[in-house]
Amino acid sequence: MNEISNVFGQSTELIGDRLATWATVLVSNIPNLIVAVAVLFVFAYIGKLSARIVKSRMGKSKFNNDIMIQLAAKSLQIAVLFVGTFFALSIVNLDKTVVSLLAGLGVAGIALGFAFQDIASNFMSGLLLAIRSPFKTGDVIEVASVTGTVRSLRLRDTEVENFSGQTIYIPNKDVMGGNLTNYSMDRGRKMEIPVGISYEASIDEAQKVILEEIKKMDGILKDPEPTCHCDELGGSSVNLILRVWIHYPGTDVLQTKSELLKACKRALDRAEIGIPFPMRTLEFANLDQIKPHLASWEQSDNHVHEQTQ
Repeated sequence: MNEISNVFGQSTELIGDRLATWATVLVSNIPNLIVAVAVLFVFAYIGKLSARIVKSRMGKSKFNNDIMIQLAAKSLQIAVLFVGTFFALSIVNLDKTVVSLLAGLGVAGIALGFAFQDIASNFMSGLLLAIRSPFKTGDVIEVASVTGTVRSLRLRDTEVENFSGQTIYIPNKDVMGGNLTNYSMDRGRKMEIPVGISYEASIDEAQKVILEEIKKMDGILKDPEPTCHCDELGGSSVNLILRVWIHYPGTDVLQTKSELLKACKRALDRAEIGIPFPMRTLEFANLDQIKPHLASWEQSDNHVHEQTQ
């Protein structure tokens, strides 16, 4: 029992001595800690001020890539803060700790690279998209089976608002690796409207009246001019294809399609050209061979009808 008390007493004394030593070191380093914290705040302010200057200078220049401006400003701010942290740790005599920390970060970085390779892939894709700038905020794009307006491009994902008003976040690696269509690049979009006419109608006359009616519409580009071609000899109609170009974005596609269909219908009605319903023609090779079967079927139907009565 006495031995246990002696061990407990020695442990308590050792812990007390160690705490006293740490307290002495802490008190002696209070001035250094104050200076280190002050240095850290100064560098943080310098970093924020540098970021503002970069944004202002690059914003006034011809360089109009907002994503790259944000990235450059944020990178400079982080770099200045990192340098300030190194100086602050040096003031409190933790230089070796900084070196050990950097070495540890190198090893941890390799491990984290494998664990977060998707995040790293999205980050690098976002950086490349910012440099290449295939689209900008407000453009209408189609990528990864999503069509909508670009709201923002971040380093991890691209924010797109589709035509239903939903916000969709697409990983940048999918944007970078997929087929990207920017409808705002050329400020124009082609629309194709299929129109069927009867076989008795004149194809040339139908094409003429349709184009005359379409050219009266507002919002249809004159160059390239609208065209109407014979596309197919269908099962019950001669199928024409009307091609027009519209301003896009800026034109309601669904409303324009509706107006085009109504214009085609008006033109064909005015020219008394019919739009046929789907029809099937049945031809029997030899009616004499199937007449006995028809008679037996008719007798069978009459017999069933009499039984039900």
